Amino acid sequence: MIDFQAVVMAAGRGSRLTELLTADCLKYQLPVGNLPMIYYPLRALKNAGFSEAIVVLPSSARARVDDSLPDRVGLRIDYEFVTSGEDDLGTLQSLRQILLKGKLKKDVFIVGCDLVTDFDFTLVANLHRVRNATLTALLAPMSQSLRESAIPGARGKPKLERDLVGVEPETRRLVLFNAEADFEETVAVRRKVLEEHPFVDVRSDLIDAHVYLLKKWLFPYLQKDENITTVKGELVPFLTRYQFKNAPKQTEDVVDGEETETDIFRYAPSQESEHLGINVVDDVYIRDTGSHKNPIHCYAYVAEGSFLVRTNTVAGYMEANRQVRTVIPADCSSPEQGDLPARSAGRFDNIVADKVEFGEKSSVRHCVLGPNCQIGAQAKVSDSVLLDGVTVKDGANIQGCIVCGAQEIGSGAVLKNCVVAHKKNVPAEAKHSNEVLGTFVEI
Repeated sequence: MIDFQAVVMAAGRGSRLTELLTADCLKYQLPVGNLPMIYYPLRALKNAGFSEAIVVLPSSARARVDDSLPDRVGLRIDYEFVTSGEDDLGTLQSLRQILLKGKLKKDVFIVGCDLVTDFDFTLVANLHRVRNATLTALLAPMSQSLRESAIPGARGKPKLERDLVGVEPETRRLVLFNAEADFEETVAVRRKVLEEHPFVDVRSDLIDAHVYLLKKWLFPYLQKDENITTVKGELVPFLTRYQFKNAPKQTEDVVDGEETETDIFRYAPSQESEHLGINVVDDVYIRDTGSHKNPIHCYAYVAEGSFLVRTNTVAGYMEANRQVRTVIPADCSSPEQGDLPARSAGRFDNIVADKVEFGEKSSVRHCVLGPNCQIGAQAKVSDSVLLDGVTVKDGANIQGCIVCGAQEIGSGAVLKNCVVAHKKNVPAEAKHSNEVLGTFVEI
């Protein structure tokens, strides 16, 4: 992957995971299958042929960098720390801070720290290359399990945000991309767009993987136009619309004697230079460029048949832990894996870390158990995630829960579809369902 620079965005505070986080466990460190969340996108980059990556962290994480992570994933890691105010930085706001340091010299391959997937990144990279794309996004069908499973700490099925995405099947040209909430009862598409792309597959069942490939000529524009702060919510819809506008003539770049620095067409390469290295005999490519001479081209790769989930919500976090066995290696002790946390899959399909103790006649099925957990005699734990140091006393029953670290579930307690916050002890014989127990920690 010598033609891309990989950037893993891990500076977010995890505003939709506040139940699970503490000042000592930031979002990117949250365990999924007993491995830090950020392990999975880094490992996917390694598998795709990357040898190094830039990891963007909040300035508050400077003193807590895991020096063993590069060896674990087999990548050289350049940590970059960004500062933010009271609100989370958008992806582009973080990227601008990296651009100001002169770190980005090639097309950029952006991945969020919350992606857990077995998808081969080389497929989306090849699409970006072959189509000479300005922007390429990775999408995937939402799993039925994620749509229908209960969310710990909430009642009813998840209310998931949906996007309306239009992709031309033959070329994978991205024709439409907006949040469903942006539309009312109808979706308007310009006639000119349909004339050039008459066959468009419009879907609302796709999730955005937070994987974006961007042409390097966009960087100067993004540094000038600071009104665009996010990739998914602003840049992708913007570029998707602008790729069907007529590019202005060069003489139109001057307004009242001054260049319009926020006109994206000023930064685009000429049509001739865009075609360098492209096999222009490919009639599909020629037809796909359209007749409007616009240098902006957006594409989307839909990862059908792959496991892909984002752990940026409680629902996504639970789903990732349910399905992560399809992604993690079966043997963590192999030299290729490095010094990773131990885990094993038993006959009840559990992932179990080191120093976990099981009491007599206890039952644990389809669970992820972190280090130093203790399961009491005749206790039952199913379809749950227990983080580091959880003690489940004798006869307790836990089903479909996320139990955060260093706490005790009392004897005979019954928990169903709950989130138990860090250091929140549950009394003996207590009964709770669909609740968040404990208080959140401000991060």
